[in-house]
Amino acid sequence: MAPYPIAANSGGWQNVIEGQTALLLASSLSQLQGAVTATSSTQLWGVELNGLFFRLFDRSRFCLDALVGFLYDDLAETLKMQYISNGPAGGTFLEAILTDDFSVHNGIFAGQVGVQGKWTSKWVYCSFLAKVGLSGAEQKSEISGTFSDPLPTLYTSYGVGTSGGIFAQPSNSGRHIQNKFIVVPERIVRLGFNPTSQCSISVGYDILFFSNVLRPGQQIDQSINETQAGASGGGKTPTLTGVSEPALLMKNSCYWTQGINAGIQVQF
Repeated sequence: MAPYPIAANSGGWQNVIEGQTALLLASSLSQLQGAVTATSSTQLWGVELNGLFFRLFDRSRFCLDALVGFLYDDLAETLKMQYISNGPAGGTFLEAILTDDFSVHNGIFAGQVGVQGKWTSKWVYCSFLAKVGLSGAEQKSEISGTFSDPLPTLYTSYGVGTSGGIFAQPSNSGRHIQNKFIVVPERIVRLGFNPTSQCSISVGYDILFFSNVLRPGQQIDQSINETQAGASGGGKTPTLTGVSEPALLMKNSCYWTQGINAGIQVQF
């Protein structure tokens, strides 16, 4: 083992079991110290426009209406991983840093149909809304990675970052777009109290489901062709030889979210 930060394609890939290797970031034997951090983010927002189509049922305290409309939902997620390895090298303390960045975006514009029901009495009421949207979704995936190591035997420029981390390599990096069919059901239940004829207080529960979206963690291919990872000796850019791995997956999975809401309504 070399007594300096171990880099991919420079002795860092170690055999674990048959058919598998690992990149060594820390070791007491070679005085290496390492750390791995992962950060993720999720942003979901949407708008919709609905109209009551016709009344399906109407009694003294309960009514049921059919509705039609349109929705736009926007789901964006990121997953960033950073790997740090440092240690002494000839009296100098050196540090190698690798990063993997996976970002996805799902834009969903769909037509939807549903039903809305409400039961009321003098003081309380209960309402529910059930709807489903059907459409195609535009899905985008962006994958990038960097690898920086100050050892001049690996790079011609001191501390320069190159394309490719660990799970993000030239074989799967870049921006990619596809379209997929998606089903978006939503259920909302609300209980309310009417202290006066002009004021109501309510609390509700909402659950939203997406049948077919991109998630960042699902885009990680654990098969890695080490010939394109890191850097070749002498500061040369590595060249992929053999199977193109990690591969671009564009793998879909489901996503659901739920929430509790409260509100006050005043009528004039």
